[in-house]
Amino acid sequence: MTVRAADPHDIDGLLALAAEVEHLFGPMVADPAFHAALHRTIARATALVAESGGTLTGASFTA
Repeated sequence: MTVRAADPHDIDGLLALAAEVEHLFGPMVADPAFHAALHRTIARATALVAESGGTLTGASFTA
């Protein structure tokens, strides 16, 4: 597993991960504010992703 800063190419994978946990944390994928926060944290290099074999397995960021 590798942990690295997220980049714009990770957005689809990050949204897929968010969709998997919406039943725990509420709707995110369709929320424009979530998308804005995601883009903002990627631009600031404060979003992290964990990947294994080229697949995102986890992520962390604060809005």
